[in-house]
Amino acid sequence: MDSGWDAWLQVWICFVIQFVVLGTMNSFGVYQEYYESIKLFDSQLQISFIGSLTCFGEVFFGVLGGRLADLYGYRLVTMVGGLVFLASPVLASFCTEYWQFLIFQGLLMGLGCCFCLIPCLAIISHWFDKRKGLAMGISVSGAGFGGIVISPLLEHLNAQLGYQWSLRIIGISGGTLVLISAYFMKQRLPSKKGQPMDWQLYLKDSRFLRLLFSGIFSSFGFFIPFFFISVFAVDHQMTSAEGALLVGLMNCAGGFGRFGLSMLGDHYGHVNMLAFSLFLASVSTLLIWNLTSSFAGLIVYCLLYGLGIGGSVSLLSTSVSSIYGTDNVGSLTGLVWLGASVGNLLGPPTAAILLEQYPHYYLPVILLTGLCLLVASLIIFSTVFKMNNRLLF
Repeated sequence: MDSGWDAWLQVWICFVIQFVVLGTMNSFGVYQEYYESIKLFDSQLQISFIGSLTCFGEVFFGVLGGRLADLYGYRLVTMVGGLVFLASPVLASFCTEYWQFLIFQGLLMGLGCCFCLIPCLAIISHWFDKRKGLAMGISVSGAGFGGIVISPLLEHLNAQLGYQWSLRIIGISGGTLVLISAYFMKQRLPSKKGQPMDWQLYLKDSRFLRLLFSGIFSSFGFFIPFFFISVFAVDHQMTSAEGALLVGLMNCAGGFGRFGLSMLGDHYGHVNMLAFSLFLASVSTLLIWNLTSSFAGLIVYCLLYGLGIGGSVSLLSTSVSSIYGTDNVGSLTGLVWLGASVGNLLGPPTAAILLEQYPHYYLPVILLTGLCLLVASLIIFSTVFKMNNRLLF
């Protein structure tokens, strides 16, 4: 473990897959602003619900994806996810009715993302122990770097070719790259076919319940800035290109957060750094987004928020494996994701409802985001105290 060609190859495979999959999913704010600008749908609520279904599907199918990965192998599940990821935006490009977008650009895309991502988060624990945070940080940083490439790319494709060809290009190119990468995925530990899992053992564990409820609260706020920072920018006399750049910068900072904070987790504890990352995301939202409307100020906010929220993604999975080991890590990560599906589904639409109730007034949206993340961080701080009898380190 912790060295060798096969081990580091898995890291770079997961980096590429998350570059494509999460980079695309986290760039939905570009479509949010574009669909609004061409009046494709009646309201921002309708548009945000499409992206929310993607985020919902990404985590709702986590238990299924994680269990299938543990039973039948990570490569197979990832390749199925790659096929779904390829097909869903291509099919969405031919949609003419709102409900069709909900299914193909929303829920089906979320299913594909989930089946790609669960194996990527779980397989690192098969190959790394002492350097698990470093390896996980490198792999999940692909999401951030993917966002800074894909967000401006989607904005350019939408402007030059329209959203239909934008969807087709990202689906075919991204899905193909995922399938090629998944072919080289390799497990170190065998799949556990036929071995049952005692779910009640974990559901009675207060540490696991804290991780679960922290995921629920953080998910309510998690995607709101990704969806609405571009809309906020345009509302404050910035261009669509500047709005897309903010989304990209948020994703890029998320990449550094996934890498840097995970690496710090190897030294200071993954659960400790998870609490810190959520706290950073909440404080930056409440203090910076709430107080600035300039492009420079929003850049600072996007960098800090992306750093914190990106770190929380990788640290949640490594926290699960650091507490419970590698046995059933895919299933346990999927169960935590299942709890997060509630907030992923309801968070952005709730923000859209608030914006329709109070047009161009973002304080309720900012408070919703920041306070949900603050509660999530406090729950993790309580987990740290439960485990160590002190708040940090």
